[in-house]
Amino acid sequence: MIRYQQDGKYDVGGGERFDTLTDLVEHYKKNPMVEKSGIVVHLKQSVHEDGRRPDECKVYIATQGCLQNTVNDFWNMVYQENTHVIVMTTKEVERGRNKCVRYWPDVDSQKEYGLLCVRNMEERPAQDYVLRELEITRLDRPCESALQEEPPRYIWHYQYLSWPDHGVPNEPGGVLSFLDQVNQAQQSIPDTGPIVVHCSAGIGRTGTIIVIDILVDIISRQGLDCDIDVPKTIQMVRRQRSGMVQTEAQYKFIYMAVQQYIDTVQKRLEEEQPIVRGNAAT
Repeated sequence: MIRYQQDGKYDVGGGERFDTLTDLVEHYKKNPMVEKSGIVVHLKQSVHEDGRRPDECKVYIATQGCLQNTVNDFWNMVYQENTHVIVMTTKEVERGRNKCVRYWPDVDSQKEYGLLCVRNMEERPAQDYVLRELEITRLDRPCESALQEEPPRYIWHYQYLSWPDHGVPNEPGGVLSFLDQVNQAQQSIPDTGPIVVHCSAGIGRTGTIIVIDILVDIISRQGLDCDIDVPKTIQMVRRQRSGMVQTEAQYKFIYMAVQQYIDTVQKRLEEEQPIVRGNAAT
């Protein structure tokens, strides 16, 4: 249902707001709201997320940014799926348009979202992103004993701030460094659930960063001589969530990121070779 808002903009509840009906129709012609798979949140109702298993090592949940009426379901999903790392690739407002509702409390404060309480323990600004350490506590689950409560869970919330909507960063180095930090956090937590990745609509920046991470992971595990297929990887994620990787610029950025990663690894290996030869000679 198309809704006309008090500020004179139109929306259909998908996170995007448009100045005219023509803008709205053209956007969803190019980016139809089609869901191929989903995760059911048992605490409440079904929400449209995509559990993505690109290979045996990497698991993602790709989703749109939170709306005012989906924040509780978002946190229910995070808790249910045992997620400990969230990647947010949008600002809350960009070019005057709301992109994602703020779904976390201010630093050193807490807020209840349905059956869960989220506390913002710390925020650490970096060059291109902000890292938040969040604590989640279940409010409705009885204690096993009077002296033992269910332990809280801790979430690493990475918000990348240098990725424009429908565009790409100027160069891929910042994204590759960002993903390295994200993966270090994910790998440090035993038996953790999937990484949650979202932007605004959950297809452009979300799809791009997931595809880059898939390909970088393949290269890091199989070596520089492995076979990678960018178009096939994009098609694979699109089969599970329609519209992933929206623009030609995002498509090219994937190639740029993969090439820079390969160049960086190759340079590191070349720098290590004299050390190895020197040790062998002695």
